[in-house]
Amino acid sequence: MSNSPHPAPITRRTLIGAGTLAGLSAVLTTGPAHAGQQPAAAAPGYVLWGSSSANSGLGDQYPRTTQNPWGVRGSRPVVRIENVLDGLLGATGTVTALGADTSYQTLRMRSYDHPYRPDFTYNGGRGELPARDGLIVSTTDRIVPNWRKALPGTIDGIPCTIQAERHRFSKVRVVRQDAGTELTGQEVVVGEGPTSYWHTDLERQHRGKVHLIWTGKNNIWEYDQVLSDTRAAFDVEPATSVVMGHWHAWNDRSSSPVNHERVYRVNAAYRTEYGTRYFDAMAALKDPGLWELPLAREFNVGYTAKDREWMSLGLPPYSLVGTDNMHLNAVGNTIIAHALHRFLTGTAGLY
Repeated sequence: MSNSPHPAPITRRTLIGAGTLAGLSAVLTTGPAHAGQQPAAAAPGYVLWGSSSANSGLGDQYPRTTQNPWGVRGSRPVVRIENVLDGLLGATGTVTALGADTSYQTLRMRSYDHPYRPDFTYNGGRGELPARDGLIVSTTDRIVPNWRKALPGTIDGIPCTIQAERHRFSKVRVVRQDAGTELTGQEVVVGEGPTSYWHTDLERQHRGKVHLIWTGKNNIWEYDQVLSDTRAAFDVEPATSVVMGHWHAWNDRSSSPVNHERVYRVNAAYRTEYGTRYFDAMAALKDPGLWELPLAREFNVGYTAKDREWMSLGLPPYSLVGTDNMHLNAVGNTIIAHALHRFLTGTAGLY
């Protein structure tokens, strides 16, 4: 559990074993208020944590056909998971997921207790945050965040963002964000060790929401690392967290036994550990019931020759995957959103 201030902890084992949230969906179900009753509470927001799949991948593409081999959407809308799920749940989703992130990057974004470790003695530094602006330093463990976005957090209580320096190995840019405070314009000695660590502020910002954790595909070969990072991310708020399983992309087909086995092992471990809080994304994509959604029916999902060929290789239907063969397209995202709605309002009992 996190050292960032939060309510009394509920353990993963206690939660799953006892099924304490089985009736929560009834509490959150909207409907007419009866005399003498308070109106139902508004649906809580949710957060998608992880990498490109959680960030809706190739939602700007549609199924590839003979007439449209590149899946160009034309005038059709981009389909993002959170936009569809918002409408289904009556809740507001937030996406923190960043393309190419690994499980250990997701964890450091999610958990205050798993910080990045900038080295303020790098290149002759004196262990100081500069008086203003920022600086580029290495990290003591060579673990860095994504370069695509500056993440909000704190170093020794001082608001700072952190972001990887693109094309510079294990280097990060740290920028102070404390303008207008009593320390503005002053150098601050943070030294070495824990006082110099950067801690995420996203845990605090999103506390109390439902957390959908879809991470680990980008370092799936690090089996123990993926399971450990996922567990730690789940344990920040186990009462409202879900772990999403991975689906088999083209490189993970059953004829490529190493990759296929990696995905299978991680998913099997997730299923065992998280029980009713495990969302099976692969099963959702291969669910004929979800192929009956209007957008899926338009493209005959699951029934084309190419779809059947892919499914025979242990893959989801070809019609649901974008041109890179690694990310879901607009129809795939639509199916995941509807499956999540069914899961969150049913098995998981969170809405």
